[in-house]
Amino acid sequence: MADTHVDIGQRADVDKLKGEAIGLTSVLFLCITGSAPLAVTLFNTPYVMPLGSGWGGPGAFALATIVLTVFSVAYVQMALKVRAAGGMYSFVSHGLGRPLGMMSGFSLLVAYGLFGASLIGGFAQFTGDNFRNYLDLNIPWIWFALFAVVIVVVLGYYDVNISAKILGVALITEVAIIAIFSAVVFIHGGKSGVSISPILPWNGFAQGVAPGIGIFFAFWSWVGFEAAPNYAEESKDPVRTIPIAVYFSCIAVGVLYTIMSWAVVTAYGSGDAITAAFTAGTSEAAVPVTLNGHTFIPGFTTIVLGPLQAYGSKFLADLMSWLIVTGAVACASALTNAGLRYWYAMGREGILPRALGRTHPTHKSPHIAIFTQGTISALLCLIFWFANRGPLDMYGWLAVQGVIWIVLVQALTALSTFFYFRRNFPSEMHWFKHIAAPWLGFSAQIVVLALLYHNLYYLAVGTAYVNPLFEIGSGTWSLQFSWLGVIGVLVPVAGLLYAYVVRSTNPAKYEIMGRFVNETVA
Repeated sequence: MADTHVDIGQRADVDKLKGEAIGLTSVLFLCITGSAPLAVTLFNTPYVMPLGSGWGGPGAFALATIVLTVFSVAYVQMALKVRAAGGMYSFVSHGLGRPLGMMSGFSLLVAYGLFGASLIGGFAQFTGDNFRNYLDLNIPWIWFALFAVVIVVVLGYYDVNISAKILGVALITEVAIIAIFSAVVFIHGGKSGVSISPILPWNGFAQGVAPGIGIFFAFWSWVGFEAAPNYAEESKDPVRTIPIAVYFSCIAVGVLYTIMSWAVVTAYGSGDAITAAFTAGTSEAAVPVTLNGHTFIPGFTTIVLGPLQAYGSKFLADLMSWLIVTGAVACASALTNAGLRYWYAMGREGILPRALGRTHPTHKSPHIAIFTQGTISALLCLIFWFANRGPLDMYGWLAVQGVIWIVLVQALTALSTFFYFRRNFPSEMHWFKHIAAPWLGFSAQIVVLALLYHNLYYLAVGTAYVNPLFEIGSGTWSLQFSWLGVIGVLVPVAGLLYAYVVRSTNPAKYEIMGRFVNETVA
């Protein structure tokens, strides 16, 4: 396999993104906002803890922090050698070959597209709830969703620096309210004091009704941090900026999630109190719970808001319920921005229609790609609306589907570091950076995928998309398949087969698959 690449830096026939448009702070805003700290707090918490690892949920977040930090070591090594808007698509192509690169690129393209739409569903849910609760207006959720699509398209159309600044404001407010929530719980001591046990990583495996689901959802919560290398062509001093952005995003998000989830568990009390409260609250005969004199029914949208009001104030709970509105649309914008770089990278190579690789003459944004993605997001919203599904269905179904592919591609990216350096830079091989970290990052994330497929039945919610179809194996080694799981396999396979078709029908196109880089940003 040839390791040649195509430097587009001085080519006039390829539209380019805006060089040196964003610095370290802006890249951090784009990446951490994509990880959606407040959306994770309100949307993922039920799955990581009461439905997943129980009171060991904070340990699941701690475990994910360790694994993804190790992955980041290998990831950064590839980012230093291959600077391309195609990010992991380009990395896997260089390290493991064009077919697996194409499989990765196609999977990421679809994954980020679904992610952007899923957060629009979350936005529509909380916005609709707030309009009903605070303004006594009952507006169909589809209108909020389509409004969010317009916002995301507008932000993606203009200069990336504008998006970074707006997302930065949203991120700061998200982190502030999460920090306040955690502080008020720990200062009070929760229902039965603060215990160190929940944050021990091994308890992420040991507790709860479906620890595999808890760990998978914990890993899901980082999606967005891995987008830093996609901005290499637009960053100032990317050799310095991208590694710092990757490490800081990964570790800072991990610390935030671990502390936040620890506070949630502490709020409900010791043992399986959080699982019992949530189970009672979401049963057909919902049973309220009382914390610090405040009585509420724990559910998907109140499991965190309830304790915040109990240990903080109604004002803080109301504030969080409004900040998730801005946070969800900010996250949708950040993830869409990351996904646009894959549209752009594959468009400029001719793998997708070349119009998708064009950039705006003034803003240097992938403007054709953003209108394409906006149209797809709007159609997904309308499909869920006419199918009589709610906006949280959009979040749950679409986001879970996307995470399957992102975790898979992250695993392949880690492995690509080992093979790329062994083949091209053997004298630079370091025992940890280029051998241990790649193999550990690869193995751990394959295990995460296996845990999801082993626990898919726990995601069944009475619809054909997530209800079980068949099972491979039995007992400890079984892999469960619903349509969600089947599609999780079919999309990467489709990308892989397409690469082989291109290799046999258009060798010239095959040769540049995943190989466009921009060395002028070095």
